[in-house]
Amino acid sequence: LALGVTLWATYKYHTRLGIIAILLFLAAHIPYAIIQFSKAAPELVHILVIGLAALFGIWIINQLHKSREKLRTTEAQARTTLDSMIEGCQIIGYDWRYLYLNDSAAKQAQHTKEELLGHTMMEMSPGIENTEMFASLRSCMETRLSHHMESMFTYHDGSDIWFELSMEPVPDGVFMLSLDITRRRLAER
Repeated sequence: LALGVTLWATYKYHTRLGIIAILLFLAAHIPYAIIQFSKAAPELVHILVIGLAALFGIWIINQLHKSREKLRTTEAQARTTLDSMIEGCQIIGYDWRYLYLNDSAAKQAQHTKEELLGHTMMEMSPGIENTEMFASLRSCMETRLSHHMESMFTYHDGSDIWFELSMEPVPDGVFMLSLDITRRRLAER
């Protein structure tokens, strides 16, 4: 009778309440039915349990795939954001190799990303290890504390450029933001 009333309510009103009532009815009566059924056909109960476990496994795999896809989308959005910033963004590994650079950082370094990626800072800018900037970078790498500074960099052609630098420790090494502030520094003189 209870099932009949619930089915009628669901059919008549298409309500969530009716669906919930059906689920409650089943939850209350299924355990009894399983006990009676398991006494009569234990092999079928075993097969049913295996089937439910398989369905649960399929559901978990589906959730993992959805999570991975969401992570890929989030990573792509983050990379697009970093790539389009006017600040130079780079990740320097513990071995001083360039792990990531956006276009602005490559332009500031006067190289292409392809030329820099995988190479050490010392290979690409000989003598950089003797600069104040590198000392701050090394300190950030070793102490895992952030640094912020302004630093002048002299290119191979002898031209000077000023950068505002922010260095943050990250799991892969150090994340560095660099902003060209040469105009501002010249205006201050």
